Amino acid sequence: MAWVWGSPGDGGRIPSGSGSTSAGGMPWHPAHGTDARGRAQGWVLPQSAPVRPSPCSRRVAAACRHGGHTGVLGHPWGEWDRGVPGARWGRGWARVWGCWGVPGCGGEVRGALGCQTRLLCPQLAHAIRLLLEYTDTPYQERQYRPGPAPDYDPSDWTNEKEKLGLDFPNLPYLIDGPTKLTQSNAILRYIARKHNMCGETEEEILRVDMLENQIMDFRMSLVMVCYNPDFEKLKPGYLEQLPGKLKLFSNFLGDRKWFAGEKLTFVDFLMFDVLDQNRIFEPKCLEPFKNLKDFVERFGALEKVAAYLKSSRFQKMPINNKMAKWGNKKL
Repeated sequence: MAWVWGSPGDGGRIPSGSGSTSAGGMPWHPAHGTDARGRAQGWVLPQSAPVRPSPCSRRVAAACRHGGHTGVLGHPWGEWDRGVPGARWGRGWARVWGCWGVPGCGGEVRGALGCQTRLLCPQLAHAIRLLLEYTDTPYQERQYRPGPAPDYDPSDWTNEKEKLGLDFPNLPYLIDGPTKLTQSNAILRYIARKHNMCGETEEEILRVDMLENQIMDFRMSLVMVCYNPDFEKLKPGYLEQLPGKLKLFSNFLGDRKWFAGEKLTFVDFLMFDVLDQNRIFEPKCLEPFKNLKDFVERFGALEKVAAYLKSSRFQKMPINNKMAKWGNKKL
């Protein structure tokens, strides 16, 4: 048996029955443990290889004898979730905060629990707020806050989530009359469709669809660094590859006014959000890319967006939750 640690592509096969994490950090199991070519999406380690220990406490290590590492984000196991029905990951029988990746406890996955990454990533709601403000859509916001370290008690959310009538309880969610939605991009699309902001031509629709997913990959690459206990060690590597990622977005935008073309679409709200976050992370990162700088300034100058950004409703920071190593405090 083997387990996979989430770096992309050494070409090894994933043995039947192994648990693992993909390059994107989502859990694998024997039903979908290989890509179309039957190759692993990570570094395959034999079970006999030393398991990299996580920076977890002794009590958590005791719950997961083989070290308790949780995959790409590297968060320690939440012992407060140990034994919750359905929350059974590997031998530790615990839920991982955000569930990005499978713990390195021999690798076997037993009934993976649905992700709670939205509790980790309050930033996922910001583009939704921007779109609601831009479209003059009245809304009320309910913010859920985890408790203090070291447990970050999630009961503010968990006590309520099963009472809302959501098909897939998660954060963020939107309730609009009889309509109840989760998944941040599904919520954005729902609002955008009401205002014809999903693209009109086939080319625009394809650009929107592709960029929507590319932005999420880009966003999560920063999230994985910010929530990692080794943040200071990982930050230089992130900054080193950042210009290459921004260049792709710059090339994709080209000389267009907006990312789908001449008309504003919901992906512009996502793009503004992630570019602004990276600009906070590294203030000079957009300097080599004039069209991206112009895009951010143009978007921020939209009348209703500008009014919101100047209002008391807008909070520039924190963009991450308390357990993050960066972006977790007010400016």
